[in-house]
Formats: sequence, structure tokens, C-alpha cells
Amino acid sequence: MSSTAPGGAGVAEASSGVAMDARHCRLLGPVGIATQVLMGVVVLATLLYKRHRERPRRAWRTWALDVSKQLTGQGMVHMLNVMFSAVSLSYAHHNPCSLYFLNILLDSTLGLFVLYGVLHGATRVLEDVWELQGFVSGEYHPAGAPGRAPPSVLQCWLRQTGVYLLGLVAMKALVLVVLAWLPFLVAFGSWLLGLFGTHRAMQVVFVMALFPMAMNMLQFWLIDSMLLYRPRSMDAYMPVPLPTVQPLAPSAEAEAPAEERRS
Repeated sequence: MSSTAPGGAGVAEASSGVAMDARHCRLLGPVGIATQVLMGVVVLATLLYKRHRERPRRAWRTWALDVSKQLTGQGMVHMLNVMFSAVSLSYAHHNPCSLYFLNILLDSTLGLFVLYGVLHGATRVLEDVWELQGFVSGEYHPAGAPGRAPPSVLQCWLRQTGVYLLGLVAMKALVLVVLAWLPFLVAFGSWLLGLFGTHRAMQVVFVMALFPMAMNMLQFWLIDSMLLYRPRSMDAYMPVPLPTVQPLAPSAEAEAPAEERRS
């Protein structure tokens, strides 16, 4: 029995591993960081344009507080996406760019419905059932309950950001379940990014700049509308009152006796 066989197999395995790694993109490399900075500038410009179109327009302080919640949440989601992609690469030898691409795709579509449900459901429970204050998104100066001081602006921001982060965690949990139950999505992502070949920089630009820039512009716009404060009369959960229909007044001819009409 030759003792060189295991070594040869190890060399072959190592060489194949190097070839595989050469085709994988680097999510935390200089290209990835530069594209993330560019994407942040574009998304921020989108939110500025959205504020410009608002009627009535939010004050700068209120707008900054709303946007900072999104930036905090998206920073957490970005790190979760990178960590998930790196862990999946270590255990399943997937391309981290394909997994990051799928995470962005699901976050911007299916995840928005989950986020909307958690935001409104948690706010209704905290505010209406438990009678707590400071959880209505975008409201930083609540009136305060009788006998209790109203929460400060910082307390309102922390409470609303906590609810928002809870929604993002629920969103990411669902995305991971979908990827685990539908493995063909991972295969599709790998096939799509395989079209770039060994051009790792192009993979990063597409996965972390071009594609998420388009999806995140839409996502940030919609989430900003979710986080925007609406008075109770404008709340989507408030039932719309049915129009009151007044009965028509009987006409003079109808009130007249039948005998008079015959004559």
C-alpha cells in the first residue's frame, strides 16, 4: 500500500479547494466595501428625494430619526447576510455571493410582508393592549398617560427601533427557512453568478451594488412609508366608517291620500 495516496488525495483536494475559492467573491474585500459606500449614498439620496415629495413634509429632525432607524436595521441585516453567507460557505461550499444575492432578493420581496405584519402587530399589542407609549413609529412626542410622564425623544426612538429590529429578525428567520426548504434557489443563485466566471470583482459589483441598489431603493422607500407617523385617523388598521344613507323624504304626492290622487 502506497503511503503517498493520502497525500496525493490531500493535494488534489487542496488544489480543487483553491480553484473553488478562486471563483468565490469576497464580500468584505475592498471592492465590496467601496460598493457598499456607493450604495449607501444612492439610497440616502433616494430618501432625501422622497422627503422632498412629501406633503406635508417631515421636519429634518423627524426625518433623521426615521432614517436612522432604517440605517441601524439595515446595518444589522447586512452583517447577518454576510455572516450567513460565510458560514454556509464553510459548511456547504456555496458561493457567498450567490447566498447574499438570494438574501437580498427575499428580503426585498417576501420579507417586506413579514416586516409590515410584525411592525403593526407589535405596535397594536404594545400601545392598545398593554397601554405602553412611545412605540408608534414616527411619533416622538406622545401626549403622555394620566399620572405618567411622557417618554423622551430618545426613549421613543429606542422603543421604535427595538420593534423594527424585532421585525427584521423575524424577516431573516423566514428567509433562512425558505432557503432551507427550497434548495433549488441556492442552485439557481450559483448558476446565475457562475455566468461571471472567475471575475470576482464583477460578482461583487453585481451582488453588492447593482442588484441591491435597485432593490434597496425600492425597499427603503417602502419601509420609510411604514415607519412614517400617521395619526390615528389615517391608520390603516382603523375601520373606515360606512357612509350614512339618509332615507329619502316622502314626496308630497306620496303623502297625499289615494282618493285625492284618483281624483
